Amino acid sequence: MKQLLLSILICLSCFAVNAATYYFSSSGGNDSFTSSQAQDPATPWRSLAMLNAWLPKMQPGDKALLKRGDVFYGSITITRSGTTSAPITIGAYGTGADPCISGFVKVSRWTYQGQGVYESNELPTGSSVNMLTINGVEHAMGRFPNADAPNAGYKIFESHTANSITDKDAVYDLGWVGAEVVIRTTHASLDRGIISAVNGGQLTISPGSLKKFQYPLTNNGYGYFLQNSPKTLNESGEWYYNPSTHKLQVYFGESSPALFSVQVSAINTLIAPECSNIIVHNLYLTGANSYAIGSDSKDLINQKYISCTLAFNGIDGIFLAGKTNITIDSCTFNYNNSNGISIGNKNVNCIVSNCYISHSGTLQGMLKLDGVERCGYGIFSSSPPGAAGLIARNNQVISSGYIGIFFEGDNNLIENNFIDSACLILDDGAGIYTENYSPRGQTPRVNTNNRILNNIVDHCLGAPIGADGVHNMAHCYYFDDGTNHITFIGNTGCNAGFSGLFIHNANNYTVLDNVFYNNASAQIYWQDDRLSGHIFNGIVKNNQLFAKTASQKLLYMQSEDSNFHEFADIDNNYYGSPFSANIIYLNWFKHSEHTYTLDKWKSISKKDLDTKGLPVSITDVRDIIFKYNKTASPQTIRLYDSIYTGLNNIPYKEQTTISPFRSVIILKRKK
Repeated sequence: MKQLLLSILICLSCFAVNAATYYFSSSGGNDSFTSSQAQDPATPWRSLAMLNAWLPKMQPGDKALLKRGDVFYGSITITRSGTTSAPITIGAYGTGADPCISGFVKVSRWTYQGQGVYESNELPTGSSVNMLTINGVEHAMGRFPNADAPNAGYKIFESHTANSITDKDAVYDLGWVGAEVVIRTTHASLDRGIISAVNGGQLTISPGSLKKFQYPLTNNGYGYFLQNSPKTLNESGEWYYNPSTHKLQVYFGESSPALFSVQVSAINTLIAPECSNIIVHNLYLTGANSYAIGSDSKDLINQKYISCTLAFNGIDGIFLAGKTNITIDSCTFNYNNSNGISIGNKNVNCIVSNCYISHSGTLQGMLKLDGVERCGYGIFSSSPPGAAGLIARNNQVISSGYIGIFFEGDNNLIENNFIDSACLILDDGAGIYTENYSPRGQTPRVNTNNRILNNIVDHCLGAPIGADGVHNMAHCYYFDDGTNHITFIGNTGCNAGFSGLFIHNANNYTVLDNVFYNNASAQIYWQDDRLSGHIFNGIVKNNQLFAKTASQKLLYMQSEDSNFHEFADIDNNYYGSPFSANIIYLNWFKHSEHTYTLDKWKSISKKDLDTKGLPVSITDVRDIIFKYNKTASPQTIRLYDSIYTGLNNIPYKEQTTISPFRSVIILKRKK
């Protein structure tokens, strides 16, 4: 046995010593070079086709390096696994910009169709085009009404059947048959279907073309618009793709298309990692029709994606399902049409760190469900019960169509992230969201070791237009149905369209030492409607809650069963509501509602007995300072001309230092 182990170790060391590096240059390579020549950067291979042909022959520890500054059109399927100690690497060499792997084709031949519209020659594209850029800027399909029309470009349907909607104020002609209808089905979902028939204001949808009604279409009075039809083209950059002819039409108005660089996505997946023990780093991946990096192969382990940029891809930047030990570090994700990172379907022990993720799913008509039926997320993660979950640390998630960071399962750690502007297209979501849903009447599974620590969420403003148009349902943080045994410490939630923290049928939660500031409806909002059980056994202590306007509440509680006393042990908090004394609201559905001052709340509820109110009188919003530090280094702010105190009654003079990923509420004392 000892001899066998020694032999294995010798073989592994030989692999490491004899590992080869192969070079590729699209600008100066030649695929006729031998494999020995390709190990010299002076005589590299040229194409990704050659890389794909050679990959099955690569050995653990081998590297394939692409020349910086070069653009490679095509895709890579990684079919050879490395070992834990000797991974196979796809990376870069030389100087300059990271090598680009592109799925874009440039559209250069146009025929004028009249009325400012030009049509392309036949393109090497498939049944759909999910990404189009003009001069490096993404453009959405043409739509009717335009996005700048009244009601943000949504028309309203008053009635529906299982496969149709009816707008009593519209009359459509047969020219709309074959176009897409985009329907706001709930606050949290959009759906896309092909129009098969029209009858006045009734649009019939082809069976099976609706990708997913996540919830039944029951909301009459919701919004819709039409797209992917030549009839929509009337604004610069609007486009239509004909899947039968593989031709593109674009509205250029009075301008010549020769003045523009138009590119469309023609390759579905740029890198398909169908193996274990690999590293992909220092690449620029753009123009995928579906995924820049994508795989749903199961039982693969040890994949690392480091310092890559994934931008302008038709569905996800990264889509990985069923993987173990995934590391995504120091990557940049920009303008991916559905999700920045989607690691769903029972992934185990995934780490997403130091990433910048912006504009994920921010074009309504371009949202498309990925392989785990998600869209509009900055980061989505789902792990099996009891397994190691997601570690999301030190990321910035900016401008998400729906949720900034979503996680479910156990052993998740969401720490030191900055999320700004989630819920831009859909709402009933949050900057950071988790759930543990079970059907009504069933007991939710017990969660373990989920932690949300020292994050900052700002500007989750919500998107009610196209839904009911009234109820803004965007939150900074959201514990949804059945969430339990979660620790929530040191976070900041501010400037949300609805609440700082929304607790919906959750139990056994700990909320300590957080700051909630200027959230439109309430700073902490509880809603118990019996889905996935009741709210109970929470701890809410040592938090700072501040209402910047008279209409904002600090605590807002709703319940079908008047079980407010079970919601949480609430005490030792710091409450600021300078423009209204009524800071707590209780609503027993269909029975009664009450609003309380802090003193009355203490007397009635026997909660918050040691909670403090404002330490100083505030009559002017200019006397309120709220600052957060979204960096990993301490930040000092200067205070001038006055004496200040914190909401927690800590005195400040001249300056204060804010710890990483923390915030302060400072009030000006009268001289």
